Amino acid sequence: MSEFRPCVDLPGLPPQYRVIAGLESNSAIRINAEAVLIPQPCPHCGARNPTKYGTRTHQILDIPRRGKRLEITVRAYRLKCANTDGCGKVFPQPLPGMSPRHQMTSRLYRWIGEEARSRTYGDIARQLEIAETTVRMVFQEFITDIERQVRFVTPEVLALVPLPMATRRVAAVNPKGRTLVGLVKSDKPEIVRAYLQSLHAPEGVRAV
Repeated sequence: MSEFRPCVDLPGLPPQYRVIAGLESNSAIRINAEAVLIPQPCPHCGARNPTKYGTRTHQILDIPRRGKRLEITVRAYRLKCANTDGCGKVFPQPLPGMSPRHQMTSRLYRWIGEEARSRTYGDIARQLEIAETTVRMVFQEFITDIERQVRFVTPEVLALVPLPMATRRVAAVNPKGRTLVGLVKSDKPEIVRAYLQSLHAPEGVRAV
C-alpha cells in the first residue's frame, strides 16, 4: 500500500468549507474538511436559529487530480429546529457544491455527464473506482436535468443514432443543425414510438 504524505497543491473548495488537512499517495489524494456553520431556517417550518445536534461525516468523491482519485471527508453538523413546540425536527446542515443525490461534488456530477458522451460507462467507472451502475445513473440524471432546462425545437428531419457507450440507448439528433434533441432509453420500436409522440410539436417531424 502506498504511503500518504502531505499534499502541497490541494484543489479549491467552495468558501463554505474549511480545509483541515490534505494527504496524497501515488494513487489517491485525501482531503479532510469541515462545513462552516451558516445558520439556515428549518426546512420543515421555517423557524430560524437551529441548534447543533451532533455531527456527521460525509465521504465525497471529486474530479481526479493529476490522474489520482480525489476523496474528500467532510464533517458537518446535524441541526435541530428551535421551534420545539410545533416542530423540533432534526435536519442535516446544507452542503453547497455537493450533489444532492450522490456522494460526490457537483462538479464531478457534471464531469461524469460530459465524459459519458464520448466514453464508456466502464471506462469512467474504472478511472473513478466506482460502480458502473453509478456512472450510468449519473449520466441519465444529467441528461434529464438538461432536458428539464432546455426545450429543443423539433426538427423536420430527425436522425436516430445508436450510442456505443450506452447499451440499446439511442440519440435523437437534428442532422441539419447537428444538435442533440434527446435520448431514447431503448431502441425497442414501442419505446421509440412513444418517445417520438412525446416530442414538442411531433407533427413537425416529416422524416425519421
